[in-house]
Amino acid sequence: MFTRGRSGGPRSATTELAGDPIRSPVERRSPGRAVAEHFDAVSGVYYEMVDAYRTDLGYYHARELEEAERWARALQPARILDAGSGPGRHTRRVLILGLETVSVDVSRNMLRELVGERAGSDAPATARPVQGDIRSLPFRSTAFDFIVCMEVIEHLPSFPGDVQRAALELTRSLRPGGHLILEFPLRLARAR
Repeated sequence: MFTRGRSGGPRSATTELAGDPIRSPVERRSPGRAVAEHFDAVSGVYYEMVDAYRTDLGYYHARELEEAERWARALQPARILDAGSGPGRHTRRVLILGLETVSVDVSRNMLRELVGERAGSDAPATARPVQGDIRSLPFRSTAFDFIVCMEVIEHLPSFPGDVQRAALELTRSLRPGGHLILEFPLRLARAR
């Protein structure tokens, strides 16, 4: 768990696309576009793929969800950011608690999966999907009380530069005294 935040000015605006509930940055960023295209292509079967690995990922994903929910219950944050939300596994878990959640992902199709899953839900809160890159978040500084960023950092195209940019953006978006859960494989640094 990481606690930090700092104040600053407003960030780039977002605009709602006609007929599309997913908010997207006005200015498209080209770096990392291959990552977005990859996740757009696998969005419909993403969790089937990652949960099918012959490792302890099923157990790990269950513990990860429990921790996100445990912290959200304890903190009762006013605004949550699920950074790199994918189809929204963590988002759906905290929405059941009735907490306002913004889900940001670089993949538009992943966000569409989230919106589709949410259509039949009876959770007391709704997610606000926003297409964006965690290296340049489209939110004002100190906008969130609690940020969850799990299994995202390892997908950034450039190490260590993109990891540093993402860490700066996440802390910029966090209010002073806010909480950040940042999780990624420890072997990331050794693999490169």
